[in-house]
Amino acid sequence: MKVSPTQAAKTASVSRATIYNDMKSGKLSFERLENRKTKIDISELERVYGTLDIGEDKKTSMTVKLDEHSSSTGHQPGIGEVDWLRQQMKTIDIERDRERNQFLSEIEHLRERLDKSDQERGKLTAVITDQRSVQEKYGQKQNEQTGEVAILKKQLLGLRRQNQQIVNELNKGWLARLLGS
Repeated sequence: MKVSPTQAAKTASVSRATIYNDMKSGKLSFERLENRKTKIDISELERVYGTLDIGEDKKTSMTVKLDEHSSSTGHQPGIGEVDWLRQQMKTIDIERDRERNQFLSEIEHLRERLDKSDQERGKLTAVITDQRSVQEKYGQKQNEQTGEVAILKKQLLGLRRQNQQIVNELNKGWLARLLGS
């Protein structure tokens, strides 16, 4: 049996806002008809809210319960009861399958969120790691450049000595250059 959200709120003894919020969040499944009316199955109300208020101030449960007296006396249920129980079992199976699919969907959603957060964490780690490596590379380059500067200074001193020798050779007189002294 299916009811409107207003009837569902009365039956479940909750506000209409609660019904609509639970429908929106996916906690409470519903069916939208062609005429844009919303219907909610009574079994769905019981699944979400527990015991329902059916009729006038009578709290009854829609779950299948066998009367203890009839089961203890060995009374066999009639054909109509068996068919009704089979129908209830089918309804329960359908509900279980729907819930299973809902849980699987939620699991998939959570896995996607976890994968996304792992990717973001990886990107942040890469940014932090890159900053450290830039500092390390800068320090390493600075050490390499200091070594290169020392080599260049030595080469410059050698070139200055050679230049001084050439200048000294040029300053010698033509006779001294000729004699090689």
